[in-house]
This record gives sequence, structure tokens and C-alpha cells, in this order.
Amino acid sequence: MTWEEVRNNWLPLRDQVQGHWTKLSRDDFFAIAGRRHQLITFLRLRYELDETNAAAQADAFVQALQVLSL
Repeated sequence: MTWEEVRNNWLPLRDQVQGHWTKLSRDDFFAIAGRRHQLITFLRLRYELDETNAAAQADAFVQALQVLSL
């Protein structure tokens, strides 16, 4: 799954996103709106990650979604 596909399917991915990152609130989820940069920003805030680790987590999550959709 690409980030564009994530953005287009953000609402149906809600349970998966919030199940994976339990510190993200409902408001965080809607503010992120499937945008990679926003997700990285919120992961940094909620999990006290540096940008590299937050980006790696976000990209790994999207990669896992791609594997699941095959």
C-alpha cells in the first residue's frame, strides 16, 4: 500500500492504526488524516521518538499493510 492509498483509506484503517499505536487519540487520528508527515509528527510527540525512528515505524506499518493486502 502506498501513502496515497493510506490517505484514501484512512477511515477504514482506524482500528489498525489505533490498535498499533495505542497512544494516538481519536483526535490525533483525525488530525493525521493519512498523511505520512503528520503521522510521524504525532508518533514523535506521543512516543518521544526521534524523526528517524518515527519515520521507520510509519513506513514499516504501511509496508505491513501492503503484505496483508496481497
